[in-house]
Amino acid sequence: MEDIRDDGFQMNEAPGWDDVDDLLRTIRVTIDKFTIDRQQGQERRIVLWCEAAGMVPQLQRVANDYSVPVYSSGGFDSITSKHTIGKEFGSVDSLVLHLGDLDPSGEHIYSSLAEDIKEFSKCYGGEPEFIRLAVTREQVKQYDLPTSPPKARDNRSFDGDTTQCESLPPRILAEIVPAAIEGNLDMEQYQAVVEREGSARAAD
Repeated sequence: MEDIRDDGFQMNEAPGWDDVDDLLRTIRVTIDKFTIDRQQGQERRIVLWCEAAGMVPQLQRVANDYSVPVYSSGGFDSITSKHTIGKEFGSVDSLVLHLGDLDPSGEHIYSSLAEDIKEFSKCYGGEPEFIRLAVTREQVKQYDLPTSPPKARDNRSFDGDTTQCESLPPRILAEIVPAAIEGNLDMEQYQAVVEREGSARAAD
């Protein structure tokens, strides 16, 4: 069941505790989970961006260890959302690792996202970098991913067969994403923050 995504159901419970001891237990658990922003001191801030909103929880399970935020477009983004992110990237050097479908829509969503955000960010002094992390044609061959012909009604330029990002098995994503993040982090600085975090938890 851990590998199945079904985002149609939502549940929001009202806050409350059984008693004061229950509240104190909650506070102790929160302290045990205390983390510092593990990207502190890095030259660039890494962001993970996925085309499908349903993949966000799965990617967060991996990205949270590095304090890497996960964004999702859910398709073609609005101009206002791109401007907001472009402005955010204008104040800090940023690297966007993008995951999306290998099909006409997926490639055009990625190129449109990168081009628009870069232009908006430039207005605020930023130069974010975008890297297509998945799905790539090399990954289709390497992991023998299922493919299908492009939809006949889609006239956007595209060569070859298509592959959905969700076809990447969770175990493969759990290898690709950390490798890409760690490959773009100063790991000594990262470990220093993790050690400082552990000392802070022990002191509390």
